[in-house]
Amino acid sequence: MLTEAILKGKVNLTKKAVYELYACTLCKRCEETCPCDLKISDSLEIIRTKLVNLKKGPLPAHKKLVQSIERNFNPYHKPHQKRLKWSEKGIERQPNSEVFYFVGCTISYYLPEVAKSTIKILEKTGVKFTVDPEEKCCGSPLLRIGEISLAKKLAEHNVKLIKSSGVEKVLVSCPRCYKTLKIDYPNLLGKPLPFKVLHVSEYFSRLVAEKRLEFRKHVFLKVTYHDSCYLGRHCGIYSEPRTLLKNVFGVEIVEMKKNKEKALCCGGDENVKSAFSSISSAMSEKVVEEALKTGAEVLVDTCPFCELNISENLEKTSTKLKILDLTKILEDALNQDS
Repeated sequence: MLTEAILKGKVNLTKKAVYELYACTLCKRCEETCPCDLKISDSLEIIRTKLVNLKKGPLPAHKKLVQSIERNFNPYHKPHQKRLKWSEKGIERQPNSEVFYFVGCTISYYLPEVAKSTIKILEKTGVKFTVDPEEKCCGSPLLRIGEISLAKKLAEHNVKLIKSSGVEKVLVSCPRCYKTLKIDYPNLLGKPLPFKVLHVSEYFSRLVAEKRLEFRKHVFLKVTYHDSCYLGRHCGIYSEPRTLLKNVFGVEIVEMKKNKEKALCCGGDENVKSAFSSISSAMSEKVVEEALKTGAEVLVDTCPFCELNISENLEKTSTKLKILDLTKILEDALNQDS
């Protein structure tokens, strides 16, 4: 009803009201307990699009992200030509590839080690892959704040780029990129994609099942896995990361009390973090508290936003708990003990 009232102009959208409508991380956790099965996250995205159309949104902090995406094709004010600075020569635009690896902005500029681990696993399994320096922001930050027009242009560019490579599968590390390509792009462009989109945990699980990927080194770690909002509640992937961890000799998995559909949001959403940093920090503190109760040595995640946000809070504590991306553990388990 609120959504309908806002769309029809029946609500006085004060500055405070607009800020409140942008404070949500869109994590969908409330939807898991909603007795009316309301699609709150989808409704807020619709409302934010309306706010942009009315020139009441996005927030000032968000406008800086938009400007950077317009100029640099990433939200971080980083040079586009340095997007693949981390990569080795010879992996770009490879012909006859089995998969297109869509790296994403956050991994490219802040967590390149995730991309490197992913590529080492692909190379070890003999999977032919390609990356492309002309990859641009997937558009997720724009879609979440209501900037649909620019997001559509990015979608058109990325789909055309991937299609030109001739691949049938697109591999994605970032859950936000994954959801954007897999779910948002077909809706945004009004047609099915000419390729299949897979998260790395899905693809590597399939390679394990096909005996193309085997973990032979013992990795003695007690870990707890954090279900990121976009991979979990948005896209329904819960078992694959856990299955992969169970296939690594020596890894002991201990679950947090709140896991899977009920997992806590870390508050790492780039739009909330840029405009509501205190909320973002408080939310990640709760995740750290949950993880510490398990007695785990390592908090395993599959989301670069979670890793960056949770890392900030871990640095403030005296705990020995570390956070690692799933692919790092998988890479470490690839080689036999010497």
